[in-house]
Amino acid sequence: MKIAYIYLLRLNSPIGVLKKIEQQAEALDRMNDKSVAILVYNLNRSFQKGRLNFIKINMSVLRFLYYLLFRKYRIIEKYHDLTNYDYLILRYPLSDRSGIQFMKKYKVILEFHCKDVEEIKSKIKESFLKGIYRLVQIFIEMRYARKIINGAYGINAMSDELRFSIMRKYEVDLPSVTIENGIDIKNVPVTGFKEFNNHELNIVFIGSNASNWHGLDRLIVSRDAFLQKHGNLRINLHFVGNIDLRDLKKFTTTREGIYTHGPLYGEELNILMKNMHLAVCPLSLYRKNLNEVSAIKVCEYMARGIPFIIAYDDPNLKMLNPECISFLKFPNDNSIIDFELVLLFLRQLNPIRDQTINCMRRFAEGNLDWTIKMSKYVNFVKGLK
Repeated sequence: MKIAYIYLLRLNSPIGVLKKIEQQAEALDRMNDKSVAILVYNLNRSFQKGRLNFIKINMSVLRFLYYLLFRKYRIIEKYHDLTNYDYLILRYPLSDRSGIQFMKKYKVILEFHCKDVEEIKSKIKESFLKGIYRLVQIFIEMRYARKIINGAYGINAMSDELRFSIMRKYEVDLPSVTIENGIDIKNVPVTGFKEFNNHELNIVFIGSNASNWHGLDRLIVSRDAFLQKHGNLRINLHFVGNIDLRDLKKFTTTREGIYTHGPLYGEELNILMKNMHLAVCPLSLYRKNLNEVSAIKVCEYMARGIPFIIAYDDPNLKMLNPECISFLKFPNDNSIIDFELVLLFLRQLNPIRDQTINCMRRFAEGNLDWTIKMSKYVNFVKGLK
């Protein structure tokens, strides 16, 4: 059996997506599974390394944007011969009319990462031209999504909430599975976390960008509200990724204690993480009508052994032993993050620091590695057979 796992990259795809693709390919190599090829359609480069095949789309940016709206499935079919594969796992690229025949022609498992219409709506106000483009996306999605999804052979989603929501909304009764995000454990060192000294608190967020559902505004506003009453404590917020300080300034009256490091990798990132007390996961997923997602951030924090705050349900954490105290959960809304609880949490961790680091790492090794997740993909497709 031959399977193609397909990504159609949009303009300026997040670095995290590219890292995920490479890690999935490496995991399949370690599994010695030769049944899956990974096809990555993109505008920038063309190369092949084993099962990983980057396919360059020879189009201008404007023409590509047009095809992304109206003929995206033609791109997928035109630039690679898909008839050699028994099944296609397609990271859902939204719908359009060209997808109707595509779904009839191939056996496609659709992979969902979000409620697409809700996510597009959350971005409409970013700029006028992008807003117009996204309104057209929503119109086309509402017109064709039901036909595309009903033509699938199966559905994979990042969480049960998302999977069941899609099946209810589009009234489909298909084989389906939840496969969470993972991490390449062998390339993520144990950096742990610093003991909190009651004088200075260093908090880190790692992300490709500052999307509104990350809730960085909620974090900053909550910190400032706490510091107004407790000026004797210094709280530093460190942001790693393509996050512009100018985008954060509008949420605070001071830039003091806010640091943007840009994208960091390797030893630079490791050095920063060793000096952090706490990490941050998305805090405002309600803005795209979700309460359960699988975030790669959770996988990385667990692998590194750094505790974190979170404001949603992550399916990867359902298997975690309650005795492994590693995260503090807040409501998925716009309420203020209670930093009194954060400080209490950190003081609780100080005497069990080594135990916490070790249990987080062991959990990541046993549950979050990409080899474990990719085995689920292969077994699901084999089950369809």
